[in-house]
Amino acid sequence: MILKIFALIYPIIVILLVSLFFRFFHIRSFSKFRVPDLATFFIIFGIRFFSLKFTQMSALPYFLIIISIVGLIILFNQLFRLRRFDLGSFIKLFWRLTFFIALAFFYAMVIISFIK
Repeated sequence: MILKIFALIYPIIVILLVSLFFRFFHIRSFSKFRVPDLATFFIIFGIRFFSLKFTQMSALPYFLIIISIVGLIILFNQLFRLRRFDLGSFIKLFWRLTFFIALAFFYAMVIISFIK
């Protein structure tokens, strides 16, 4: 039960710690990276770790399939609307959407583990 409660507050802790890290080292003043950009890695790690703890099976392949489909949708959207591919805007949009999808996927996994 303690592990499930920690899993519930894990993204909040990660975002707060990364935010403190950015403030302490003044990363925003010399870099374009933002807090969600770095927190995404830790949330993806949390998806793998907690899914293995709760189900003895990694949910990471399902997450990768979802973000791959989102990447294809963004790519086709750029190609059909703009008639060109802008790598910079693609990576920025894709990575920010990956953060939100990872957060939603993580919380869906935790809620499902509470229901079990």
